[in-house]
Amino acid sequence: MIGRSLALVFAVARADGPSAGDAAPPVSPDVALALVHVEANVGSASGGHSALRIGERVFHYHHSDDGLLTLERDPWATFCHLYAGLENRSLHVVELAAAPADVARIAGRFNRAFIVQARDLDRLRRLGDDAAWWLALGDGATARPLPLLRGAGLLAATGRDDVAAVALRDAVGGALGPSFLKDAIAQVDAGLRAFRPARDATDLEPLRERLLLRAALLALEEARPLAADAVVDDVDLAPLTAVERSALESFRARHAATVVDLLRSQRPDRGFPLHVAIARHHAAALSLACDRLVTLDVVPDDARCVARDDPSESAAAARVAARALDECREIRAAVCAEPRFREPLFALLEESLTRCREAQRGARGGPLRLFEGRAVPSKGRAVARDGLAPVPEATGRAARAAARRDDFDRTLRARYAYALIGRNCATELVRTLDESFVDERDATAALGARLEPGAGLTFIPFELEREVAARLRVANVLTIPSHRLREMARLERNDPGIATSLREATTLTSTIYTPREADGAFLFFTDDAAWLRPVAGVANLGYGVARGVGGLFTWPFDDGAALRAGWSGALFSLPELVFCNVRKGTFRDVEPEESRKP
Repeated sequence: MIGRSLALVFAVARADGPSAGDAAPPVSPDVALALVHVEANVGSASGGHSALRIGERVFHYHHSDDGLLTLERDPWATFCHLYAGLENRSLHVVELAAAPADVARIAGRFNRAFIVQARDLDRLRRLGDDAAWWLALGDGATARPLPLLRGAGLLAATGRDDVAAVALRDAVGGALGPSFLKDAIAQVDAGLRAFRPARDATDLEPLRERLLLRAALLALEEARPLAADAVVDDVDLAPLTAVERSALESFRARHAATVVDLLRSQRPDRGFPLHVAIARHHAAALSLACDRLVTLDVVPDDARCVARDDPSESAAAARVAARALDECREIRAAVCAEPRFREPLFALLEESLTRCREAQRGARGGPLRLFEGRAVPSKGRAVARDGLAPVPEATGRAARAAARRDDFDRTLRARYAYALIGRNCATELVRTLDESFVDERDATAALGARLEPGAGLTFIPFELEREVAARLRVANVLTIPSHRLREMARLERNDPGIATSLREATTLTSTIYTPREADGAFLFFTDDAAWLRPVAGVANLGYGVARGVGGLFTWPFDDGAALRAGWSGALFSLPELVFCNVRKGTFRDVEPEESRKP
């Protein structure tokens, strides 16, 4: 579990990239277009995986824990590090010959699909929030504490007259008038006191926005500091350079202007960006005061907290943390190379420092907070319900809100649900690719042929690879070996001979691989032993069964870990009896740059 998680602790691109909700940058004329087939291994996508590379971005459908197929958009380097490196799967890349205009169309279609799905999932989240909020608005015994407000936890709930916050309050007063904040708070309070939802209303997003705006206005008026647990100030302790100080001063002033602009605007959703702008202003001021870089923590409130599996996980986390700190310093140098911080690149630095701190915590043996994809500061906090009257029949409204949420959930499942054969990573990749073109003639002109989603056996990733190579216009085919195969090639160059081959053929004597219970119990590697695979499979099957039986006796002491490893090892040995390989072993730590070399 930690092996895959460590890839997510510090899996950010080195380039200035868009946030998760934005469209990708325009496609350059020389961008690559390629189908990527990821070989099978234990864990997720155990039957293999399909992806489409467009330039330095990779689009692929992921089977999420809630049973939906979600479209992921990852940097190529991160994708290779995860799959070819940590998950030890070889990547087969079929590069396609396509005109830049056609590649741009394909990129546009995948980006639109990515954004539409993100909005759908966000709407589902908001509908779920409505039910929880209605219960909190109940009267008497049915009332509950208000749920967390996204972003409100970036600023402290108490405290006054923080130096940076006072300066920001004075800037607001100078731009908008000395009574602006008091008048704005009074106006919001009047609206909250008058809050009377319509009889059939279930949407509480406007109320949440109003409460979030009130929290921001109060934080400005009372000059509250940053929340202590919302900052990252202990990762990169290098003193600020003169260039960095100048850039941070400009950054602080720019966010003060952003706060004023948001307060002046009438956009109904300005509460969250207000909190982020205020918090970044305060973080820049704190950096200048402390003479070290202070940024905001971007870990979302729903991040998974994962404990280490064994002491070796701490050693792996320590290596990741060391690399992560080097990457943070490279990004910091790039951010500060210009007198004015570029916002997307600064957000990347903010995220990388947060992930680095998580790796450092794991290296000390502590739990890791894990989150996938790009993230922005969003720490939540429950706010007071001052002036907000209880709502009669809130329980009934909560039930109606839950029903709306369930109805939309069924809609999304009809649209995005996973099915092993009819709707998986391969079929939906082809379906989205087809939707980039007007008709079959258009697709044929662009790529050489049109693919049919799931036709024949193309719902299987390796069969889709064969179909693409046979029917579309192919410019090049290459393989990026898995981490173990790459290391085997290196060992055989440096120390050739039968002794090396025999030593590395088993999990017990290998210098490359360390056995992990998450991989199942097995004795021989079979990914590079095609003709001997059935023989090795028999040995693996027996070894797995023996470990499983032994696990019955150790169950009280290891919570069934040995039993699970043994029977998993036996299960994934069965394909080897008929010359097929699935299990390859995985790794806790792999150098990222090594994962994408052919």
